[in-house]
Amino acid sequence: MSLTVKRLKEVLYYSDETGKFYWKSMTHKNSSMIKAGKIAGWENGWRNGRQYSRICIDQKSYYTHRLVWLYFNSKWPEEQLDHIDGDTFNNKISNLREATRSQNKANCGVYKCTKSGYKGAYKSKNKWISTIRINNRLIYLGRFDTPQQANKAYSYAACKYHGEYSRSS
Repeated sequence: MSLTVKRLKEVLYYSDETGKFYWKSMTHKNSSMIKAGKIAGWENGWRNGRQYSRICIDQKSYYTHRLVWLYFNSKWPEEQLDHIDGDTFNNKISNLREATRSQNKANCGVYKCTKSGYKGAYKSKNKWISTIRINNRLIYLGRFDTPQQANKAYSYAACKYHGEYSRSS
C-alpha cells in the first residue's frame, strides 16, 4: 500500500520556514522512541552519488523531497523532482519542481571528479574541450585554450538548450 497524503498529514507536519517535517505524535507504527515535535528523518540517503534526506513512515523509507511534493500537491510526482538551488537538503516547496531526468541532470553542479573545476570542460592533449549532452546526444562545442573559455561555451549552450534548468557551475 502506498502512502497517502491523509496518512502523511496524520503523522507529520511541515514547516514552511525550515522546509522540514516534524513528528506530530508518538502514536504511530514507526517507533515508541519518536517524540512529538522532533525533526523527522535522517540525512544520509545516498542516491546517484548525492545525499538526500529520508523519512521512515510505517516501516517504509521515503525521500523527504518526494514527501514534501505529496504533502502540497496531494499526489506523488510523475517524474523526478529537481532541487532548484542544487541543495538536496533544501526541501522547501519553493525549491522543488518536477523535472525529467534530462532536466534534473542539466541542473547538477560540477562533478567532484572533474579536473578542470568547470562544468563542460575537459582537457585533451594541450587544449580544453567543451561538450554538452542534449537528448542523450553528446554535442561538441569546440576546443579552447583555457577551462574558463570552454566553460563559457558550455554556459551559453546550457542556457540555449536547458533554459531554466541550466547550471554551468
